[in-house]
Order: sequence, then C-alpha cells, then structure tokens
Amino acid sequence: IIEKIINNHGGLHNRLTKRILLQPFTLKECEEFAQSHTLGMSRMQMMEAYMIMGGIPYYWSFMKKGQSVAQNFDHMFFDEDGEMTREYDALYASLFKNPTIHISIIQALATKKIGLMRDEILKKAKLKDSGVFSKALKELEQCGFIRKYTCIGKEVKDSVYQLMDNYTLFYFQFVMKNNNGDKHFWTTMYNSPLHNTWAGLAFERVCLQHIEQIKKALGFGA
Repeated sequence: IIEKIINNHGGLHNRLTKRILLQPFTLKECEEFAQSHTLGMSRMQMMEAYMIMGGIPYYWSFMKKGQSVAQNFDHMFFDEDGEMTREYDALYASLFKNPTIHISIIQALATKKIGLMRDEILKKAKLKDSGVFSKALKELEQCGFIRKYTCIGKEVKDSVYQLMDNYTLFYFQFVMKNNNGDKHFWTTMYNSPLHNTWAGLAFERVCLQHIEQIKKALGFGA
C-alpha cells in the first residue's frame, strides 16, 4: 500500500482523498471486545493477554469463552493445531513480498530489549547498508513492528530502533523455547523466572503503547 499507492509516482499519484491510520486496539477497546464476547476476563488477565497479543482483534478473536486464559494460550500458541502456532512465519510473509531482510532485522532487534542503532543492526544481522535495507527498516517502522527513538542528548543520527510488536517478542521468548513440544508450555512456565522477567518488560512496553492514555489519566494530557 505504501509503495504502490501512497508513494505512487504513476497514475495513482495525488489521487488519495483520505488516509486512515488503522491502529491496533487499545487496552480499553480490548476490554470492550472481551465484554462483548463474554470472555469473562479480569483486567489483570486482559493486561496479560495484551502483553502477548497486543491490540490485534484477529488474535483476540481466537479466545474462547469457558476456558481460562492459560488454557486459551496453551491451545492457541503451543497446541499442534493452535491458531497461532505458525503465525510468525505467516505474519511477515503475508505483509512483505520479500521478507528475508525484514525478518533478519527483527531477529537482530529481539536480542536487545532497549534496541539497536542502525550500524548495530547491520552488524548483528550481517546485512549490507543499502536502499533495500533502509526500505525494510522504514516499512517495519510504518507497520508498527519497531519504533525509532532518540535518547536525550543524542542526535538523530544516533537514533535507536526497538522491537515493539508484542506477539513477536512473545514468540521469541516462549514459542521458540518450547523445544519439547509441550502443549501446556504456558501453564508450565507461569510464575517461573523466565515468565516473570518477560512480564515486567512486556508491561513496560504496554505502558509505552499507551502513553497518551496515561498522560490523560494523570492530568497532563495537553
């Protein structure tokens, strides 16, 4: 869409009448979704679900009422026929025509929670600095998988790229580490050091994704 329509230099140039930025659901919208589907989730459970799936309605639609959150996640992510078992490969293949570089960037960023600078990504991913790399980096940012930020006192050229997609980070932290094919891996790992470390970092990420709501709640939204 970005290259073929929005940035089109041919017959579609300047033909757009309106742009709609389709954002993931917020926590509040996920709460409304869960209530409308009578999932019976507490706010703590909804927070945990958001830390795993983000605000993607498609993912939330797989949650089944009558099952605990742990039972849902065990089936969705770790059962052989779970809806999310093979989502990682399908996700990037469906969004990008040639996702090899995109995936290499994602894998590099997954190794450092605070992110990497451009040169660090190139080195860790073993990629060449090129227009193709720049395009892939920009596409990942525009799609919300990563964010670009500049630390206080640093220049723009020293910007850091950070992996922000909740599902992708959950995949690297848990799905990839289920070496024995345990169908109850989520239940098994719950409250383990691995789970608790992930939960703290994932909660911080959800806060970053809701900065505007937090500012408004604290009374300095303007």
